[in-house]
Amino acid sequence: MIKSMIKQIEVIRLHKDIQFLTKHYFHNNTSMAKALDILPKVLRDFTKKGVMPQDEKFEKMIKRVEAIKLEIKQANEYNPEDFLK
Repeated sequence: MIKSMIKQIEVIRLHKDIQFLTKHYFHNNTSMAKALDILPKVLRDFTKKGVMPQDEKFEKMIKRVEAIKLEIKQANEYNPEDFLK
């Protein structure tokens, strides 16, 4: 029971993260799917129809989203002047 509740919370977070990343950085489902290394249909089914991906794909999506968020954070903090010091 607890594991299923945790997964449902992860689904909510993942769905919100994907919506935000698509809107602000990737601009469409195809490029977002490429970044997540999944088929666009899998992403579309998850975001539009609420279809749960298989556990393996779901875990992969979570890991990729976290990696993308970290890369974006590092890119935003990047200062090219630090390289020249």
